[in-house]
Amino acid sequence: MRPLFIGARAALAARAGGTGHGGLNEFNFNPAGIRQHLQNMVDGASHTSADPANSPLETALARLSQAIGRLEATAQRRLEADASVDGLQDELQRLGEDRSQLAATLDTAEARVARLEDANREVSRRLVSAMESIRSVLETHGG
Repeated sequence: MRPLFIGARAALAARAGGTGHGGLNEFNFNPAGIRQHLQNMVDGASHTSADPANSPLETALARLSQAIGRLEATAQRRLEADASVDGLQDELQRLGEDRSQLAATLDTAEARVARLEDANREVSRRLVSAMESIRSVLETHGG
């Protein structure tokens, strides 16, 4: 037994002159095209029916049209959500690249700080040595 949607699709395709066995591309799966086809079917049914408001075919086609409308709205929301996810993924990638650049800058700054600390210790050691030499000379010469 085929699912209802595939069976309905085959019926629509048969009414449109197709075989109904052409796979997903029988109508190029264009919701607007299907909606137009349904409207054409409703228009054709209303000409042949004595009371179009109570026609089971018209009722079924109206329900199908509403379902397609809901499907279109859901598909649109999904596309918007996917676009939002893509935007978030792009932003996440940019943030990752920024983080990498900041990490490289931090590494460079830390290396510079280490060199400056080493230079500071060396200068401090030389100053202490110079002060001791000056003190020694002053003591030797009675100063």
